Amino acid sequence: MSFKRWIYLLVFVVFLFMFPIYKIWNFGEKAHLKVVCTNDIIADVVAKIAGDSMAIKVSTDLSVLDAADIIFYNGLGFESKMDQVLSGYEAKGKTVVVVTSAIPRDKLMPSRAFASGYDPRVWLDVTLWMYAVESIRDTLISYSPSHRELYMERAEQFLNKMGLLHTYIREESAKLSSKARVIYVSQPEDFGYFENAYGLTFGFGTMPVGTVLYVDSLGPEHTFEGSYLGMMKHNIDVFSQQVSSK
Repeated sequence: MSFKRWIYLLVFVVFLFMFPIYKIWNFGEKAHLKVVCTNDIIADVVAKIAGDSMAIKVSTDLSVLDAADIIFYNGLGFESKMDQVLSGYEAKGKTVVVVTSAIPRDKLMPSRAFASGYDPRVWLDVTLWMYAVESIRDTLISYSPSHRELYMERAEQFLNKMGLLHTYIREESAKLSSKARVIYVSQPEDFGYFENAYGLTFGFGTMPVGTVLYVDSLGPEHTFEGSYLGMMKHNIDVFSQQVSSK
């Protein structure tokens, strides 16, 4: 690796850890605002922006949703048959947000596997997930305007890091494309957004024993992969290792 590439990677990693990897707070008695997210990838964004100003929980349990002040969900069929239930909470006076609603429809990938007709894994394209970050930011500000400056600052930091991540994945993908025509994974259909955004081609195949990729959720808690930024970097690094080992 060239000296320039080492410097770029070092800056990316340092910038990543300058902004702590928040994990999800449990609902506590002292928390006056309760947020429920149906997926930990969504919750990671909320936690990055809200910090400890709100209690955040990942759940699709109805009793937990009943206790929430704000509900964030994917809305493209990722929650399966719960979409109607989740949207129904608006009638109960709750703030319910479909985090994918701001993404232009022509940027969504079709899929017969989901009732929406679209693939909901938009987070695999960093630029599309930026729309969700902005939507979450704006909702949190509207609900807690006294934290506007803080939320704006944190969201900007996160979006900047996403920009660095996008550049890193794009550059790594360009190197991979020049070495391998196909990246083999067990479920290539899951990587449609990644393929479309970064120019890679995925095909069905077996991966080395012990290889882990993260598509529908984050990695284990308290690990590098346990954040959105870490999850995405982990995946592209795994692809790079797969190609370099051949």
